[in-house]
Amino acid sequence: MKLILLPGLGADGRLFDGVRCPGTEIVTPAFPEPAPRQSLPSYARALADRLWIGPGDAVGGASFGGFVAAEIAARRPVAALVLIGSALSPREVPSYYAVLEGLSRLVPDGVFARAPRNHPLVLAKFGRLTATQRALFLEMAGRASPALLRRGMRMIFGWKGVDRAEIACPIHRIHGRLDRLIRPPSAREAELIEGVGHLISMTNPGRVGRFLAERLQRKGSTGRNPP
Repeated sequence: MKLILLPGLGADGRLFDGVRCPGTEIVTPAFPEPAPRQSLPSYARALADRLWIGPGDAVGGASFGGFVAAEIAARRPVAALVLIGSALSPREVPSYYAVLEGLSRLVPDGVFARAPRNHPLVLAKFGRLTATQRALFLEMAGRASPALLRRGMRMIFGWKGVDRAEIACPIHRIHGRLDRLIRPPSAREAELIEGVGHLISMTNPGRVGRFLAERLQRKGSTGRNPP
């Protein structure tokens, strides 16, 4: 099976560098820059066409990447949907982030690009990171274009989300219980990692890899998602 894993907004494929799933080809494509005012459904459709995602492929992602993957899974047949610290709806994101996104539209690109991503209050939102993990996070964030970040945030809060009933494939969710960017779902809906924040594929790659191996290689894993 091939698993297309999409990174979070402002990250890249290095977010999944430590994740291993024997028997599964993991592909981590980069995000193309969205067109101005492009919707998330339109963006997901164009990305799925670009990547030639087919019925035999699993699709998933972390954070924003999971939103895009969920939209793909709702609109075309895929083998499975994997949400890594992600969700099916922007309603699972605390509402004050939508307020911050609205305020960010008033900030010029130059100022936006120089926003202090290494501020302790910012870093705290992403959970406890080692010095190496923090350096990688800041490098990825520093490489992201302001247009991608701005348009991605607008797409998130302009998206209505997808209903579970719209997705015909199994949905596999893993989430940090201390995630402060996307609210953790219930233990019935996801495997929860205690003491872990938002960047679980970076901080706990072994646990995420084992989760993928168990779920994607389980007999009958391509059957319809239960209600």
